[in-house]
Amino acid sequence: MARANCAVLLWLLVAVSVKLGRRHIAHNVVELMERRLAKDDFPEYYDGKTGRYIEKQSRKFQPWLVAGYLVAKMLLDDPSNLRAVSLEDDGHT
Repeated sequence: MARANCAVLLWLLVAVSVKLGRRHIAHNVVELMERRLAKDDFPEYYDGKTGRYIEKQSRKFQPWLVAGYLVAKMLLDDPSNLRAVSLEDDGHT
């Protein structure tokens, strides 16, 4: 079975980590994104069990992946930005 890892979802891991007070996890994720994504030209997917290989069909320089990185960085730099992506009930629904 082939496994693909979609790096754009990492911003969600950062958001959850910040929300739960586990900033060290968020910091590690952003550090990984900074180290790998730019070096690999922001690929669409990584392949393999460990997600270390760029998928052959993966497109590079995906703007939504860059946006995911920027959101992750903003959440880590200022946790109050979490309100912008929060799905908590605000009583207006």
